[in-house]
Amino acid sequence: MLPGGPADILNGTRERLLDMGYMAKTAKQVHLYSKSDGVTGWEAVESFVVETQAKDIEVSLEKFEGSAHIQHMMNDSDWYWKLVENLWNNVES
Repeated sequence: MLPGGPADILNGTRERLLDMGYMAKTAKQVHLYSKSDGVTGWEAVESFVVETQAKDIEVSLEKFEGSAHIQHMMNDSDWYWKLVENLWNNVES
């Protein structure tokens, strides 16, 4: 795989989300995923959340059924926007 491909992007994102120099430990994280995602494996998402929780970072996991990569809003827009709204309403200023 060429540098800068999907695996590099996902690994870089994973590293940044766990880097307390990049993300505040108090930053809430919500990870939306689906077993139908052909880009990011659901096992990787679930293991990342376990790893994140082990670092005492507040994180939640929301599994959508049947939606492909980044298609969750189109698959279930009401639930998607409720999750986004809940996250925004719980952000500390």
